[in-house]
Amino acid sequence: MTCHQHQCGPAEVCGVHDGVRGCRPTGYATCSVEDLGSYHTFDGQSFRYPGACGLTLSRVMGPSSLPHFVLTVEKVPRGLQDFSRVLKFEADGIQVSIEMGEGSNVNVRQNMKSLSCYSVQEHNCIIFQIHTVRGFVLETNFGVTVRADWPHIVRITAPSTYSGTLGGLCGNFNEDIADEFYTPDTVLLNDTQLFADSWRDGSLSAHCEDPNDSWETGHYQNSSQFIEHCSIMAKHDGPFVECSRVIDPQQRIADCVQLLEQTQGAREALCEVLRGYTLLCQQNGIAVEEWRFATHCGNCPANSHYVVCGTSCPASCPSLSFPFQCALQCQEGCQCNDGNVLNGDHCVPPVGCGCYHSGRYRQAGETFWHGEECQFLCVCDGITGNVHCTPSSYPHYMSFDKSYFDFQGTCRYVLATVCNDTTGSALVFKPYSIVLFYFQSG
Repeated sequence: MTCHQHQCGPAEVCGVHDGVRGCRPTGYATCSVEDLGSYHTFDGQSFRYPGACGLTLSRVMGPSSLPHFVLTVEKVPRGLQDFSRVLKFEADGIQVSIEMGEGSNVNVRQNMKSLSCYSVQEHNCIIFQIHTVRGFVLETNFGVTVRADWPHIVRITAPSTYSGTLGGLCGNFNEDIADEFYTPDTVLLNDTQLFADSWRDGSLSAHCEDPNDSWETGHYQNSSQFIEHCSIMAKHDGPFVECSRVIDPQQRIADCVQLLEQTQGAREALCEVLRGYTLLCQQNGIAVEEWRFATHCGNCPANSHYVVCGTSCPASCPSLSFPFQCALQCQEGCQCNDGNVLNGDHCVPPVGCGCYHSGRYRQAGETFWHGEECQFLCVCDGITGNVHCTPSSYPHYMSFDKSYFDFQGTCRYVLATVCNDTTGSALVFKPYSIVLFYFQSG
């Protein structure tokens, strides 16, 4: 055995962890995005920003011996008046994209190296885990963890080794609250609007701002009611009494009142703020009592129930649960009923699980074509989580309504045409026909 002298870095300490001696971070810090544009940086600075089509939350700035990563949030248009939120995490050439919301999808732009790691280099890996009905955790072995609880809460935790190396809306992580607002060009600003604008992708549109009209207004009527209900976070006999002694809720109370004013007293606004404060408390190991019944905040989806302190690593479909030791604090939220497991953002029996194939999640029983020339017909087995593919040489068809079928023939066939009795706006353009010819070769 050969030994050589080694010294831990400036933000590390030598110690034993899980029976192994090594250099460990001296601490961790968390940045969070909550409700409709409330940002809380690694160093504890808070500000509001209405929204944009693409924002950088955190990234490694300049040369560094540490693994580089980038965390962004994008809003992808869905029709004329709606969009979906997509969270993207990149490290070592791997990009994990998670669509946050109902029917959430997960896409990985890189083949899996092993069951438990998305990785290009052996010393770095990214692990993905669904952890509640409305959330997930993405964990790396270099200490960075991303948690999301849709639709509006994103949290990123980084070890002290990244101190002073980061940039983005989460700040520079240097334990100095006075110099948070650096632009990508390392210009220090004192205007939060200009600072946040510097970290967007260049597109700022009202289309990408969070709409308030989806929330029912008028549940709370005036400023005195806003203050009364938001102040539950600071009540000495309230559900947050233990947490408020450690984590000052005054800034969040102010954010809560501002959000209720912005949404004209929408109850969902209060619920989102209280949920964000609850998750922050529980992440720091501080117990929170039940608060949703008193505030009339929401119900759980089918096959699930509410718990104040539930596991952060519940049973989920095998293709989405890459095993790692669960060291996360409990958290409030919806948990699947007995006999059900998590499948994306809803609870299903184990036979209802889908499959992960070539960087895309497929629903149980879903059939699809695979290969550059669609030479394999595949089906997802929900019981095993495996995809079974069979070779196929027949021509393959998929209708406008996504119905699949095979047909082999040597004749002239009409693929699409305007029906004879079609009238009105459908005939603004000239009628058309698409014809396909098949010939028998040899």
